[in-house]
Amino acid sequence: MRAAAIRRTLYVAYSLVFLALALALLGTHSALQQRSVFSDFVYWAIAIAAVASISAWVFQLGDTTRGWGFAEGIWAGLKASTLTLLIISAAGLLAVRDIPRQVTLGFFALMPLAVLLVRIPFQRAAESMAAKRLVVVGTESEVEELSSELVPHGNDYKIVAHVNGFMGKPRQSDLGEWLEIGENQIRAAVADNLADMILISPEKLNDFELLAQISEIHSGGVRVRTFGEFYEERFGKVPLSQINEAWFLFDSAELHRSTYMRFRRALDLVSGVFGTLILALAYLPVAAAIKLQDGGPVFYTQERVGKGGRVFKLIKFRTMRVDAESDGPQWAKPGDTRTTRIGQFLRKSRLDELPQFVNVLRGDLSLIGPRAERPEFVAQLEELIPFYSRRHLIRPGLTGWAQVSYQYGSSVEHAMEKLQYEFYYMRYQSVLLDLRIMANTARVVFSMSGV
Repeated sequence: MRAAAIRRTLYVAYSLVFLALALALLGTHSALQQRSVFSDFVYWAIAIAAVASISAWVFQLGDTTRGWGFAEGIWAGLKASTLTLLIISAAGLLAVRDIPRQVTLGFFALMPLAVLLVRIPFQRAAESMAAKRLVVVGTESEVEELSSELVPHGNDYKIVAHVNGFMGKPRQSDLGEWLEIGENQIRAAVADNLADMILISPEKLNDFELLAQISEIHSGGVRVRTFGEFYEERFGKVPLSQINEAWFLFDSAELHRSTYMRFRRALDLVSGVFGTLILALAYLPVAAAIKLQDGGPVFYTQERVGKGGRVFKLIKFRTMRVDAESDGPQWAKPGDTRTTRIGQFLRKSRLDELPQFVNVLRGDLSLIGPRAERPEFVAQLEELIPFYSRRHLIRPGLTGWAQVSYQYGSSVEHAMEKLQYEFYYMRYQSVLLDLRIMANTARVVFSMSGV
């Protein structure tokens, strides 16, 4: 994808500029202008550049879809440089030779400006590149849904024509700026608009006359995708409108791949032990903060639905008032007034979830999987959302594809959106996807972007 390629190139550019900046700062320091410390000179520069690049990734400085101005760019760079300073300073305490303070402070001061100078040309290039042009064959609801999905994902694609083959003929529509055309106009629409891709509803795959036209266009170099294929490739999710009973006949990795299952269980055990050790270290300060806040209990247990619909007790550090659910179960949401001050910090840092590693060791949770929901909400969602119960085919997770790909869910609409990401994970789960989820989870934790 063009956006992904720009993002990767931007991170490479960041790394090179950070390395050059570190070398320049180290080279101007008199204590380093000696051949005997030349190796330290190079190693320190590489280390500083590597940490700075990781910090840039943590705060998503390669996301050119964010229309940052000067102030926003400086602020984002400042956050990344602060993390770099903290890590390098901590590492310097363990080094044989100390990194000169003026080098680390100089890098801290100049990194935001370096970020801005590198990012501006890439962002302008991304904005100036023409979007790939789509001709969509589907219902009005499908093209409207697709249009709303494309907006927050940058300017990679643009709908130029809509073929509403289910109406029999085109009609005027207020859905968007694209052309409304008939099925007999597809060839002309593709040629006139220099379309790059045709998206077709699966329900039109039995229209042989339509397929003959599209096949001819495809042979001329225009790509063809179904809605489901496009959503999976572009958005990393499976649209609910494209799912039926037959869709669930795929081989879910956790259900049918024994080697992958053994890897997952080993990962769960290792992470469970490691996370429980961190929990033991964090317990005293977190417990003291919670007790000083309102004197209530440190832990909070809540029933959640696991694999196969089995209910278990989930353990968390308490982040809400003791009477938070005096009126019954409620969706948690960003800015929830029931959250205590210390609870807000615990949620943003994800420290409130440390006790869940005990659930991982017990086998209630996996490290990665769909979010475990409350029985009350599950009963409600199963009535409102088709195939919702199928998410319980695999073990829920402490983190997951939906959690790192979508905002915190606080409504039925959010649950429907997250379910599409969960079905994508169920279908394509693998070691590489799991590693990607863990890396993005680390980004959320370090950037304090939890809710």
